Amino acid sequence: MKLILFKSKTCGICKLFEPQVRKAAETLGIEPTFVDVGEDECFQLWKELTTKDLLERFDIRSAGKLIFLADELNENGPMILFERPQKSEDLLKSINGLIGK
Repeated sequence: MKLILFKSKTCGICKLFEPQVRKAAETLGIEPTFVDVGEDECFQLWKELTTKDLLERFDIRSAGKLIFLADELNENGPMILFERPQKSEDLLKSINGLIGK
């Protein structure tokens, strides 16, 4: 499982959303990933990916978006795109619905 929050240093919504993502990740027992949409970092997910690759792969057009991957090793596996910030309880409810808990 993997939670990836696409954020920006100047995004106020992201600053509110990040603690909720951290809380949900802690409950799931996973480490969240935070991707700065303004940086050109490289990530090991399915292959060497730049931030631009990730944004294109998930069709992310702005900061403040969250992706949950049920199987981080399978790029075609079950996933959820959260388009707007949510409370950790609501994130967990959606995630648990996807993974059958």
